[in-house]
Amino acid sequence: MAAQNVHGVTLHSLLRIFEIFGSDKPFGGVSVVVFGDFLQLPPVTSSRVPEHVFSCVPGEYRAVRATVTPKSPSRLWDLFSMLELEENIRAKDREEARVLAAIRLGECTESISGFLHHKCRMDGGMPEDIYREIRLLENEDPDKFFMVLAKTCATVKALNKWVFDNSTSRIVLEPVAESSLTTSGFSLRGERCLLRLVVGKKVMVTHNLPLEGLANGVMARLIRYSREYVVLERQHYSYTT
Repeated sequence: MAAQNVHGVTLHSLLRIFEIFGSDKPFGGVSVVVFGDFLQLPPVTSSRVPEHVFSCVPGEYRAVRATVTPKSPSRLWDLFSMLELEENIRAKDREEARVLAAIRLGECTESISGFLHHKCRMDGGMPEDIYREIRLLENEDPDKFFMVLAKTCATVKALNKWVFDNSTSRIVLEPVAESSLTTSGFSLRGERCLLRLVVGKKVMVTHNLPLEGLANGVMARLIRYSREYVVLERQHYSYTT
């Protein structure tokens, strides 16, 4: 959970944990780890005092605390030790990491603006222009993975259509009307339509059977296919059919 969104009642209403561990220590004596971005905007409240500051727990929550954790202080943040993670694993390039860190703090200097303008050198906005730019970026940084962030579903469909129309190893899969596989607990949303794929291109797995070892949403590359199945290669993982 995000640290800024942890509400006082969230921490004080863990009565079941105390019962399970037979302890009236905070959180039943269990170590609690909260991850969050402390630069995130705090929740909007009607009062000047943020609701997530536990030293100002409203009266009804004080009653809950008196019952659940009678021996613990109301300011539970004092029980936490804060560790700051300084390594930026999303940006390996040192200059890029520096710029992202500055933008995160709301800074915009001439050097930052120049860096961003250098990276934003698009000439045209059509699918062919976008993929031409991606090829240039891939040639400059072959070890990096580039992704297009589209604003609308219509743009996504247009980009996918361009890739499909300009590829040779194309396949079209008919929608499955019936299946002997059990799909209880999952729902197939949207209309059934033809699935157009390109061998060698990356796809996102949104629904998979069986589910062992795979989280929906994983990125993979289409390796080969047949009438019964398709084979996807996941980076750093094994094959998925």
